[in-house]
Amino acid sequence: MKTALTRPGFALFLGGAAFIWCLFALHRPMFTQWDEFTAWGLAPKMVVERAAFYVADPST
Repeated sequence: MKTALTRPGFALFLGGAAFIWCLFALHRPMFTQWDEFTAWGLAPKMVVERAAFYVADPST
């Protein structure tokens, strides 16, 4: 039985990750425009702070 490290899928994953890392290192993209994904990082933070989902009313 093959281990996970010797399977072709793992090599493809590492190759793809290295390609994307090199692409970002060379082009150095900057996020300068608003997108709908910007606020997604706030949701987990608010869940931890309020002990409730971030859409919940803070007074309850």
